[in-house]
Amino acid sequence: MTDILKSWLGMRILVVSPTPTHPQDHGNRKRIFRICQALKQQGAHIHFVHYAAEEEWRHDRGTCHERQMGAAWDSYDLVAPSRPPHAASVGRDHIIDEWADAGLSAFVAWVCRVDHFDVVLVNYTWLSFCLDVVPPGIFKILDTNDAFGHRRAMLDRIGVAPEFFHTTPEEEAKGLARADLVWAIKEQDKEYFARDLGIRHSLTVLHAEPAYELGCAPEAGDRFLRVGVVGARNNVNRRNLENFLEVALPLFQGFLADVKILIAGGCADDFSGMDHPNVKIIGRVPHTAAFYRSVDLVIAPIAASSGLQIKFAEALAAGVPLLALAHASEGYPTREPLHLLPDFEAMALALIELAFDPSRLPDLAERSRQLWSVVQSRVLAAIEQTRQMIIGRERRHICVVTQVAALDPASLLHDHLLAVLGFIRRTNPVVLYLTGPAAKPQSAIFDRFGRDLRVYADPALIDALKDQAPPRWSGVALDELFANRAFERAYFMADCRESLRGGVCMLQRAYVRYDAIELALGDADGLIEFLRTTVPLLLLSTDQRSADKWLGHYGVAAAGVVPFRQNEPSACLTVPVQEQTAARLLVLGAADDPMVPALQLYAARLGAGVDLLDPRDPEVAAALVYPGACGADPRGLIAGARLAVDLGSPGCLAAVLRESLRRLGIPVVTPVRGPQATYSLPELSPDSLLRLLRVVGLLLGDGQYAARQGEFTSRQAAAETADAGWYWLWRDLTGASNQGAGWEELLGVK
Repeated sequence: MTDILKSWLGMRILVVSPTPTHPQDHGNRKRIFRICQALKQQGAHIHFVHYAAEEEWRHDRGTCHERQMGAAWDSYDLVAPSRPPHAASVGRDHIIDEWADAGLSAFVAWVCRVDHFDVVLVNYTWLSFCLDVVPPGIFKILDTNDAFGHRRAMLDRIGVAPEFFHTTPEEEAKGLARADLVWAIKEQDKEYFARDLGIRHSLTVLHAEPAYELGCAPEAGDRFLRVGVVGARNNVNRRNLENFLEVALPLFQGFLADVKILIAGGCADDFSGMDHPNVKIIGRVPHTAAFYRSVDLVIAPIAASSGLQIKFAEALAAGVPLLALAHASEGYPTREPLHLLPDFEAMALALIELAFDPSRLPDLAERSRQLWSVVQSRVLAAIEQTRQMIIGRERRHICVVTQVAALDPASLLHDHLLAVLGFIRRTNPVVLYLTGPAAKPQSAIFDRFGRDLRVYADPALIDALKDQAPPRWSGVALDELFANRAFERAYFMADCRESLRGGVCMLQRAYVRYDAIELALGDADGLIEFLRTTVPLLLLSTDQRSADKWLGHYGVAAAGVVPFRQNEPSACLTVPVQEQTAARLLVLGAADDPMVPALQLYAARLGAGVDLLDPRDPEVAAALVYPGACGADPRGLIAGARLAVDLGSPGCLAAVLRESLRRLGIPVVTPVRGPQATYSLPELSPDSLLRLLRVVGLLLGDGQYAARQGEFTSRQAAAETADAGWYWLWRDLTGASNQGAGWEELLGVK
């Protein structure tokens, strides 16, 4: 079973953030960093777009931190604001797109065009305008980080003038509605989104920090209870801490309690001039863990704010005793009374009690560790629930599995890949999985079907291609892809058993293209044997005999003849041919066939050339499927023929060549040599050597007659694009296979 910790393997995520992930000296930076880190640890490819809107980036590019972000994420871009950021509201509140930046929208639209992403994750509702330019088919997530609809009223309550972004609930609802999924940072925000804004497509994704390794705390050297407060420098933190100290310090002195408040982080700058025996200003600290190691407990004295208190999560991760007001605990699943203190006075009295009796501190530390474990599990569960929503949209996708050689227009496999992609894409979304021996990637498929065609590849192929592997390809084992994406159907053009050791338990149906696998020198029978006990198979082939031999076997739901191409002539075999002075005859058969000398002698008397092609020769198949990897290229022999004589060669290559010749308008003469299918007019199916030589003579000697036969052959081949095989495949792909005629009737199976 696939490890859940790699369940995002192969997913490409575009993250757009107005705040950097480095350095992690603010709560919002830590939040965004941890989310991206969790997704990357589970296998996702993170392309981080940093919109440099924060004040410190307006005056200094921060190249050191750019390097850190470039190293942390799979790819990184810095986008400079094209308008003044963080402007004050024009009216009483901001409208939702008041800070919209056309430059950022243009960049997001461009990067989505030139690369492929499964998900676009935008941070902050005021940046939701970016989601309007995301192409259809990409899952859009808005990580709110905060709620802004009532933010001005909250600031008023604590005596802070309106700052940063504040809007109305109506405007906030407009931004949230742009996303396929809204991430609320706490349950209270989710309830507000649903109750007041009518947003139902939301999940709560708490913030969780990894466990800190604190080690042993140093000796204090005094008798004080060391109480840590850490936070970023902003007006909300400053005002809450001022209000707490105003209440707590007189109580500490009144009870003669040995309590010392140690203030660290950016918020310490606002208290740098404070001189009080119960307060110590630590200032900014390079590592939060070191600060936590130096204190006996941590407090979160936040009576009013918005968003989630990241400092609460940090204390849990450090496993230190924690006291918090009830507001600061919002979103965290705690029932500990000391996490739910009603006001600053209650917090101060609790600290005084602990100063006189610190015996409860170990229990509080254990409570932090237990709560940290619960929060971690909830975050992972929310991320997994998000993944399930994403792949829920992908269940209808059909995974077409082929060798990378099929991307080469000179490969015969390319003909079928063009046909199947064009056909399936009219009924279901398609993803392409590439495997097989390394070959230089070609762009013809992507030029035809668009660069939005999602491509996964065998990791071994990615490694073999090295720098030639396009960056938009995601390397993931096929069994992991099936397990993580939950595709219900797959179309196999390649023998990929080595990549399926983990099974295909999520598949509900598999189409096995027998002839394509055989042409690629794979073992189609081995793949069928491997798959048929776990998933219903539908076997497709140009060769009637390869289809018939599996009828009635367990797990093979149906088998029938489906042409190799659909609608168009063979692109692989349509090659320029040098001017020829004489008509040429192509013989499909073995050199030791007794008819070959007679045909060669007769053609020579007519002044015509003869080319012999043995479809049973593996080198012929290899030359047609892997062009350039073998010796002579037989494509010119095929395209330059006026007619072909098929001596009844068995196998898939012969059947594909017969179909391809007829689609090119080359008459195929098929001597009747015992029971076999007739693909042509009766005059092209002679039942004796004399009649065979007669029709060959007519076609070689009479150009007008050959042209008429060629036109008829081409029309007949074109008409077969709507035969029972393709028709049945259409019905099955569109979910109509259980209506009207059954498989056996549609396929002509008796």
